[in-house]
Amino acid sequence: MGDPSRPMPPNEPDREPHYYKLGEAARIVGVAPSAIRYWQAEFAAFVRPTRTKSGQHVFSRRDVRALALIRHLLHAEGLPAREARERLPSLMAAEDAAAEGRGEMEQGVLELDLAAPPGTVAVPSPDPAVLAEIRDQVSRLERERDALSRQVESVARERDAARARLAELRTEIQELAGVIESS
Repeated sequence: MGDPSRPMPPNEPDREPHYYKLGEAARIVGVAPSAIRYWQAEFAAFVRPTRTKSGQHVFSRRDVRALALIRHLLHAEGLPAREARERLPSLMAAEDAAAEGRGEMEQGVLELDLAAPPGTVAVPSPDPAVLAEIRDQVSRLERERDALSRQVESVARERDAARARLAELRTEIQELAGVIESS
């Protein structure tokens, strides 16, 4: 098996399986197997398990990385599935490019620590271009939020002024009604 004092290289087959059964993939990603089955249908372009001779689905490391990203987008970022499907291609491309650049396509950027508790997944380091785009979007959204906050404050002031005027008009109407009754 080799010298135990020497760490095993990441591409040695004994270190980590090349394919994972449904239950193993679910445990690594930190979700129930039913979620994996559902995501297979919802994100079929990104999660493409193969079948063994016995008909059992097995997931590649890339499938498991895609599932971990899907979990992050849906659970951590709270995106609906439609938006997660829109964001996933750029995240997967960035991860694939980063992994390829390091010569670790099979290992991938997302480190899957099998000894870690279920649900613990390291999120990949994003591409600087993707980060810049996200920062631009955040800045734009913050500006929109600030503009909307100013509009809400303006509408609230107008509402308060309208309420005050309405109260004045009610008082005047009551005074006029009193004058009419007394005449």
